[in-house]
Amino acid sequence: MSLFTLKIKWLTLIVTLFILGCASNQGIAPTSQPLSVNQINVGQTLSSSSSITTVWPQHNWWNVYNDPQLNQLIAEAMQDSQIIKSVSHRITLAKEVTELYQSQRQPNIDLNATAYREHFTALQFIPPPWGGYTYWNNNIFASLSYNLDLWGRRKDQWLASVDEAQAVELDGQEIRIELENAIIKLYIELAATYQLKDIAQQQLDDSQERITLEKRRQQAGISTTASVNLHESSLPLLSAKINALEQHIQLLNNELSALMGKGPGESQRIQRPHLTLTSTIGLPKDLPLHLIAKRPDIRAARSRINAMEKKINVAQTAFYPDINLSTFVGFEAIGFNQLLSHQGLMTGVGPAISLPIFDGGMRRANLSIATTEYDLSVDQYNNRIIDALKEVANAITTLKSSLQQQLEIDEALNKSNSSVLYATESYQAGLSDYQSVLNHNETYLNTKENLIKINKERLSAYAELMRALGGGI
Repeated sequence: MSLFTLKIKWLTLIVTLFILGCASNQGIAPTSQPLSVNQINVGQTLSSSSSITTVWPQHNWWNVYNDPQLNQLIAEAMQDSQIIKSVSHRITLAKEVTELYQSQRQPNIDLNATAYREHFTALQFIPPPWGGYTYWNNNIFASLSYNLDLWGRRKDQWLASVDEAQAVELDGQEIRIELENAIIKLYIELAATYQLKDIAQQQLDDSQERITLEKRRQQAGISTTASVNLHESSLPLLSAKINALEQHIQLLNNELSALMGKGPGESQRIQRPHLTLTSTIGLPKDLPLHLIAKRPDIRAARSRINAMEKKINVAQTAFYPDINLSTFVGFEAIGFNQLLSHQGLMTGVGPAISLPIFDGGMRRANLSIATTEYDLSVDQYNNRIIDALKEVANAITTLKSSLQQQLEIDEALNKSNSSVLYATESYQAGLSDYQSVLNHNETYLNTKENLIKINKERLSAYAELMRALGGGI
């Protein structure tokens, strides 16, 4: 058999093995699709035509509450909160990862030099006069390598990291919105708790007056000790109620201080809130189209879909040949006197080719993983859209309901206030006793307590709506 024939057979064998054993990416493809706007039934609740139209929340939208202290607390939290500092570090880390992938797309140039004292053997291939003696063995080399990236593998790795970095930055915006919203809701609850404490204090004062009146009736012989004790039993309950409200105020202040990145001692400087809300309640136009475009969490989910698409491309390029170009130039010599001479010169240049044939299914597994991760990212994106619409619908439903309840309780409060005035006039005219005034005032205070609670729900629902609409980012 001739040498030529042998070469042909070996070449045929290699080509056959390549054809039969080359890794294939057939049959692996994503199955999930991102939701489009026309696939979503938003219903009447989210139809801006069915309610007053308003603008999208602007930066510092919470100014509508007209409380300078709230504005200051949020500003300090955005600067000092440990949560915000952690967000900043995550964003920095993500950007550094993109720089790492970008660096891998550039040519690599290395310069290496060694010099070491060596005793050369006289029993091998070292010619005289070096064999059997000790000399300096020196070399200096510069090398350059560059991956041609024929299929865009490294480019897609870099672009995927850019998309991921953008998603991390958007995650940071979402965390800021959540932090702002948490502070606002705590602050609203703090304002309501102060008002409820005022009501409890008035109820305690009225109860003490009832006891005083009942004791006078007892002295006059028209009441009993049992009746006095019955009235006195309300005092410890109301005192406990006031103590519980004071405790809740302190806990809320501590929570606010923690969210601001400060210790509990800072809570002492938080004064009583004075919240008002006169802003028009409604929905922006073009919902849910603008909702998808404005909410950071949805935009982050979309960026991750883009990143996963590029990672699929990266996994697919692993099935194709990869070529690296490399070259080097340098000098190597025994001793220093001829190190940089023409005789000591060494050069080399050539490609390095990687061709996938057998890998035990590793490349298909990597592609399957990337494809499934893409499907998961699409599922998460779709879920975020549905959740976002649900959050807006819930907020607007709660807001509308609390507004209606507030109107009804306002009407009840006005009537109970009028009854107190009439009872007071009747008492001053001598037509009734002061107990009647206290009884009417008790109804008034109970109604006012309900109004405080529904007003807290209204203010919180407005804050939730602003968060659900993107929080002004």
